[in-house]
Amino acid sequence: MSVLTRSAAGLVDRERSADRSLVAACANAFGKRTALFVIVVAALAFTAVGGCAESPWSQLKSIAWSPDSKHLLSGGYDGEVRVRDVATGKSTIVHRSRTPFINTVRWSPDGQRLLAVTDQTVELLDTHGNEIVVIVPSPPLQHEAFPVFEFPIQIAFSPMGERLALAGWGDGRVLIVDARSGRTERVFKDIPESVSSIAWAPNGKQLVAGAWDQTVRILDMEAGKE
Repeated sequence: MSVLTRSAAGLVDRERSADRSLVAACANAFGKRTALFVIVVAALAFTAVGGCAESPWSQLKSIAWSPDSKHLLSGGYDGEVRVRDVATGKSTIVHRSRTPFINTVRWSPDGQRLLAVTDQTVELLDTHGNEIVVIVPSPPLQHEAFPVFEFPIQIAFSPMGERLALAGWGDGRVLIVDARSGRTERVFKDIPESVSSIAWAPNGKQLVAGAWDQTVRILDMEAGKE
């Protein structure tokens, strides 16, 4: 059995690869050290990725696999978006965010776009880190009950990658955004509590939203309502 050492205690994110053979785990320790490991599921063996184990880099916050399971995307407190080659361990900074804190990173289902969610914006990038569009959701994100959480806590690409669903501000809104132009297509406002989880149906025509009021709703994209 392999054990993640105490020096890397504090798991902040974990993701399973698309082919289900690998699990990436990101842990932060005191002193701003970061450990990033890939677990080979069949062997349950840890492998450090990209020289990140106990690295002096600023702490990571989020990781995401590429659709081909060959690369890892990461973002964190230094505002850097990195792509790591799992086979070679090579790490490349592809983008520096407009703000110093990245809460979430995602890879589009087609592998052609990257997503970095900061405390103020949603930055859609190509795989070289060039900005395609910067989405600043409107109306303003800040909610009086949750003044700290100004970023969308929940975010998901549709199955084909043409849309983004954004939610989690504390007011129950769910935004549907065109992932190519950044234009807001639809805003669902009927959920009385903050949305804690979202997931697209495989056909991309419905979105399932779970909320803090212990309800689950199915949002219809074509009808524009529950």
